[in-house]
Amino acid sequence: MSGSKSLDLYIGNSLEVVSANPSQTVISFTYRNSSDNGSQVKFKTRNNHLGLNYKFKTKKSKDVSRVFSALGPRGVSVETGKVEKKKTGLKSKDMAGIASLMVNTEVKEYVPEQPKVENSGGTSSGAGSAAGGRKKKGKKKGKKR
Repeated sequence: MSGSKSLDLYIGNSLEVVSANPSQTVISFTYRNSSDNGSQVKFKTRNNHLGLNYKFKTKKSKDVSRVFSALGPRGVSVETGKVEKKKTGLKSKDMAGIASLMVNTEVKEYVPEQPKVENSGGTSSGAGSAAGGRKKKGKKKGKKR
C-alpha cells in the first residue's frame, strides 16, 4: 500500500494501473463529514491482480475536482518531476483521462460556439448605429390623446 502525498503522483500512478489492466482495477472514493476536523475525501486505486494499491486523502475541494477531472475523458495537466523537467524542459504534461482509456475512442476537444450576428434586413450605410442602422424612437411622455 502506498499513500501518496502528492496529488499528481496519485493521478499518474492510477492512470498507469488502469492503462495496464483496466478490467481488474477498482477506483473508489469515500467522503466523511466530521464536525471536529472538517470533511475529508479518500481516493483508492486498487488492482489485486497486479498487487498495487494507491491512496490519496484530502480536505481540499480543488484536489477533489482535479481527481474527478482525471477520471473524466479529457484528463488533466500534471507537473513533471525534477528529473523529467531537466530531461524534457517541460514544467507540466497533459495526461489523458481514465474514461478515455476505457472507451477506446478519441475525445474531441471542446470548442465553444461563437454567437451568430444577425443582419437586420437592409444594408447599413455606416452612418447609423451598429445595431442595424436605425435610430430608436423615443417615448412620448404626457397626456394620451
